[in-house]
Amino acid sequence: MTRDEIKLRVLQCVDEVSPESVANFGVDYPIDAFLDEAALQVIRLAPLSALGGAVADFSSSPVMPLEDGSGVVELPDGFVRLKQFKMKGWKRPVTVTHSVGSDVYLMQFNKTAKAGCSKPVVIIDDKSLCYFSLPAGAEHVVESAEAVVSVPPAEGYPQRLIAPLAWLTASKVLSVLNEHEAATAAREHYQEQMNLL
Repeated sequence: MTRDEIKLRVLQCVDEVSPESVANFGVDYPIDAFLDEAALQVIRLAPLSALGGAVADFSSSPVMPLEDGSGVVELPDGFVRLKQFKMKGWKRPVTVTHSVGSDVYLMQFNKTAKAGCSKPVVIIDDKSLCYFSLPAGAEHVVESAEAVVSVPPAEGYPQRLIAPLAWLTASKVLSVLNEHEAATAAREHYQEQMNLL
């Protein structure tokens, strides 16, 4: 679906919940900024099974091993969230990330509390992924790595996410136009569409 077709779907959603006609809406008010913002929000919140083309493999990214068994891997461009990451030698992949400064992050600097091969930990720091950890002397090889990346709302945007994207964008546009009841109705439709995923 092209970007213009998605914008037309947004206008149809606005027209469905708005008490006034939006015949000139696309000309009078640009929806592009709202569409991009909503597209990223939908990708952030959608179930992984609905993301399709928004998932990138980054298992070939260079690894920078550190002496303590941890290491750093560069994240793919447009990184939104981690799907899964596994180093060779780990007993399971990591699907939950932590941020720098979190309690889990601070525990990685304590030799007795530090993560290992049975319960590895991943920290996201700006454009890199820090993993903890492998035994001393182990080879640092990424076995699998997938991340959800931002996809512009155009061709390539996951088809299953078009309906919630259109309703969320409509909600944002209606809020700016001070049509609060219509914005609330559009937001409810968005939530219904997300629940169907």
